[in-house]
Amino acid sequence: GGNGRKVSAALAFMANPELVFLDEPTTGLDAVAKRKLWEVIRAARNAGMTIILTSHSMEECEALCNRLGIMKQGQFLCIGKLNDLRAKFGTGYAVQIKVAEENIENMKNSLKYDIPGILFEEQHNGILFCTIPFNAVEQGTNNDLKLANIFKLFYEKKRSNEIDSYSVTQTTLEQIFVRLAGNDDDEDKKDEEKEESNSGNDPV
Repeated sequence: GGNGRKVSAALAFMANPELVFLDEPTTGLDAVAKRKLWEVIRAARNAGMTIILTSHSMEECEALCNRLGIMKQGQFLCIGKLNDLRAKFGTGYAVQIKVAEENIENMKNSLKYDIPGILFEEQHNGILFCTIPFNAVEQGTNNDLKLANIFKLFYEKKRSNEIDSYSVTQTTLEQIFVRLAGNDDDEDKKDEEKEESNSGNDPV
């Protein structure tokens, strides 16, 4: 349980070792205890201690790790700094725009012109979910659409009351994980199909 995790973490750092292995260190901890343990881990890391941490929490990995690796079935799919992984495996910038329902189609047409290549994923309750591919940021109208220009574009649309609010975020570690690791259900289905195809073979 949570108390056992706290004791294990305390014992791991007590002797001030050069190398510490932590396996799911915050599982079972409440939000306050988790943040306090994060502070301990950060302090040890900043003091020069090498910490190898395994976790299913993408938030935890982003908060604590200088370098990250994504594993599937015992194999590393990638390893590197978060920004490097974002640059290599990220699909673009995630955008959420709150706009009046009756203006959504007009807003889509406007954004298609302002940001060639923008992808409209879905819309719910007046919120438009989009992805701006990295290559679209480099191109755009007059070849001058950089990240700063994207923020300026949405700022101007908000100031002119074309939209109510907006957010622009980078590709998250969770999105990278899903893209690389894929769907376990699909893998299970493939394994089942493989077993079924092999079951009809005569033994040699």
